[in-house]
Amino acid sequence: MGKERIRSFVAVSLPDAVRQALLEIQDHWKTYGFPVRWVRGEGIHLTLKFLGEIDVADVETTVCAMRRAAERHAPFRLRAEGVGVFPAVRNARVLWAGIGGGDRERLLALQASLDQSLADDGFPRDRRRFSGHLTLGRAKGKLSASALTQALSHWQTFRTEPFRVSEITLYSSRLLPGGAVYRPLERVGLKQLPKIG
Repeated sequence: MGKERIRSFVAVSLPDAVRQALLEIQDHWKTYGFPVRWVRGEGIHLTLKFLGEIDVADVETTVCAMRRAAERHAPFRLRAEGVGVFPAVRNARVLWAGIGGGDRERLLALQASLDQSLADDGFPRDRRRFSGHLTLGRAKGKLSASALTQALSHWQTFRTEPFRVSEITLYSSRLLPGGAVYRPLERVGLKQLPKIG
């Protein structure tokens, strides 16, 4: 009998207010009738590292790597801002909201630490440069470039209130006919700074 495996990734979860703002973008874009599989609100997250299929026995190793990375970084603040597509409007495959805020460099540093810590335990390094984004939908067919340009332009000034990033989460992912279902397996807190006074 083979080892049990799970599809997994490490991500930053989002507060409800940010998810709600992103759902408003989705609702507007849905009026265009694009052939898109929309990500459910509870499934929108900021992926730091996609691990793919891992053995259940390797979950604890993964969590230990997450802890080593997390203990080097204090909590910081981000916000969702702007929208876009990958790879381009003419052949869009992914519709997303961006990540911004004064602490974005700290996000990049956290992701680099996580990638290195997991590589130390045998996970492959990311080949592509990290591009923090929030996937809102994936195209199932050709999207009209002119309609998509219009839909995107409506939200170019979009930005949420800043939110605090104080932990990273290991999720399992099950691919079902209605879309992926994500379940948190373990949460790891970032380094807590000593309180003054």
